[in-house]
Amino acid sequence: MIGHFYALASGSPAHTDAKLLNRRIFADPATVAAILDDPEVYRKNFALLEGFGRSRFNTNGSVWRERRAITQPAYTAAAHDDAYARIYRIIAQELSSVTTPTPAAVGRAFNRATLRVFLGAFGAMGDPAPLVDFFDDLRGTLVDLQYLSWRPAEPHLVEACLAAARESIRQFSRIFLDDVGLRPVFGRFAAHFGSYESEEAAEELLMNMFAGSESVTAGLCWLVDRLGVNQAVAARIRDEFTSAGSSQPYADCFIKETLRFFPSIPFVTREVTQDTTIGDRALRAGEHIFISVVGVHHNPDYWDQPAEFQSARLAFLNDSYDRTAFIPFLAGPRICGGSRLARIELSGGLRALVEQFVVHNDTGEIAFDYAIALHPRFAQTVSIERRPQ
Repeated sequence: MIGHFYALASGSPAHTDAKLLNRRIFADPATVAAILDDPEVYRKNFALLEGFGRSRFNTNGSVWRERRAITQPAYTAAAHDDAYARIYRIIAQELSSVTTPTPAAVGRAFNRATLRVFLGAFGAMGDPAPLVDFFDDLRGTLVDLQYLSWRPAEPHLVEACLAAARESIRQFSRIFLDDVGLRPVFGRFAAHFGSYESEEAAEELLMNMFAGSESVTAGLCWLVDRLGVNQAVAARIRDEFTSAGSSQPYADCFIKETLRFFPSIPFVTREVTQDTTIGDRALRAGEHIFISVVGVHHNPDYWDQPAEFQSARLAFLNDSYDRTAFIPFLAGPRICGGSRLARIELSGGLRALVEQFVVHNDTGEIAFDYAIALHPRFAQTVSIERRPQ
């Protein structure tokens, strides 16, 4: 599936299940910008993923604005100017706790850290360990529901997946209600819906927490994957972070190039609400379309050698890139509400990583795992060791 979008972006023939991708794909930055700027005509529709309920991520119009108001003040406050040092300390502490530094162990440490950042944004300091295990199990159900949304399926398979989603909601509620450190977070969401028994509160919290932690964790894992390819790159980034200056242009460039090449959310879907024309393409009301973030980020009209990972990409170093061609957090009115917070986490995570570890990726092989967010499938040649003190 993900290979299809990368193949299309590179101009190569793409082969995948015709039933799965029997819809139009948009990858031109200007066209995509127009689609994302008009959420009334091109609305979100998560299909069977709505088995996990309604949240700011899958509602539209006035309902979306109401849901957004529940969480946006917390995201904005958590990304205040003084947030960097606090977030860096959280990530550094979690990485310090890794006893055997494998890619999987470092990835779980990043996941714990991003969950702690999310919980802290809502005033809680609870232990995220039960949530790490919970989200590990949840990914499979999410992937199944997404897949079944795109192709015809036997009704009993759909019903089984939807039942698993509802059970996940109940399990998620129990984790929060049984933990005195986590309960205040649930209480803040429950207050908006009038009851601790409200499934809507659990649904809103679940999707916000999963989206906020999953996409950032994926980005941090890609930083690990690419950092090991070139030791000179790693050394230069480490030197920037350990120097007395407050600016890290090369590290910032490395993060942006990683997000360009490996966007955590590689594509999104939209439903057309009325007959319309975008560019020279006519669309029908009710039609579902794909927006390829991968395609936007690899468009040769906007990027020099887009299929090549350039850790010192000049367009980023010179700040000369076209903003419509770089949308790792999407764009328009429905841009990710936690994008500023995510950028802080990525920078703090990269700093903590290069300070504590040396990463080796001898082949530079690229392989994907996709479970709503795009993760690296670490090759056997990727190794991590503690940096000598």
